[in-house]
Amino acid sequence: MAVGNKVDAAQAALSRKRKEIKLTKEAAALGATVSGVPESGYGSARVNIAAAFAEYIQDVKATKASKTWGSRRRIAAYFLQSCNKRYLDEVSRRDLLDFRAFLCAKGLKDRSVFNAFQSILSTFRAIGVTGLALKTDMPSFTERAVRAYSDQEVERLFAACTADEKLLYQTFLFTGCREQEIQYLTYPDIDPSGRTIAVCAKENLGFHIKDREERLIRVPQALLNALEARKQANPGKRFIFPAKNGQPDGHMLRTLKKVALRAGLNCGHCENKSDESCAKRPVCSKVTLHSLRRTFATMHFESGVRAHTLQRWLGHSDFETTLRYLAVADVRSEAVRTQVESTFGAWTETGTRMVLLEPSQAWTPRK
Repeated sequence: MAVGNKVDAAQAALSRKRKEIKLTKEAAALGATVSGVPESGYGSARVNIAAAFAEYIQDVKATKASKTWGSRRRIAAYFLQSCNKRYLDEVSRRDLLDFRAFLCAKGLKDRSVFNAFQSILSTFRAIGVTGLALKTDMPSFTERAVRAYSDQEVERLFAACTADEKLLYQTFLFTGCREQEIQYLTYPDIDPSGRTIAVCAKENLGFHIKDREERLIRVPQALLNALEARKQANPGKRFIFPAKNGQPDGHMLRTLKKVALRAGLNCGHCENKSDESCAKRPVCSKVTLHSLRRTFATMHFESGVRAHTLQRWLGHSDFETTLRYLAVADVRSEAVRTQVESTFGAWTETGTRMVLLEPSQAWTPRK
């Protein structure tokens, strides 16, 4: 490639060539072969789909968490597998519907199909392609009820923990943090004098906070004391709960499921993709780290913490999400129990009749 004897032109040409090589590699990682990747990426007149996806994925990698980047990359690869078109201007609604069917055929659950379909639409919007699908084309799924652990379940869980496991999952419970937020929690994030734990990004480690909002969480003194003792026992350590290699531990959920099995908390009816039953294996789908986060919200709400305060502590950008968390607390609150007893407490069901507890007020349904 001749560029003349001008330094600026040579540097620009080198930059373009490096970008082309990078995008070609990314396209290959998506499972596509791209020749002659357009220099202007998805802003050119006619663009190869794989090239457009590759450039978008590179942008996501530079600005989003690694988990988000990996998810977008995987879903883009799925679309390329399902679509036989080559250029963006060839993609139609039919290709999106075929993609939806492709996801179902792979055995993805309804919620995963919805998330993947929504993700690919976001990808197309980001590269300037809109109007591919109708609102009615969105996959449907059942919105699962938010689950929080009961006081008895929490007690049994902690009773089955080792000392290290107990501190780890108490930190989840007492902070309401997400999984990655605990994975990347460091000792400098703790403020003993302010009795708070800071949830903050670690840009140099590739850790970004969801919705990009750092926050402070007020925590019990007992937790601060336990974390300080852990710090003294592990001088020079950065992460509070690292893996054996000193890096963030990515197996916290797996360990929780093992603890739950020991505690007898598994439902006994779940099976994983390998047909292993949770009656004997740590694979219960009802045991999640997120349930500890919901339990944090429920316990605080029952103790009188305002919902808007909990929204800040949880790091929710949407207040409706917080309200979904608190629905559990509302249903099992003492006030609701009293209301239910007031409505139906005077009645009992026997056979086919509803009979008042006072025999003199017996009622027989109309035949």
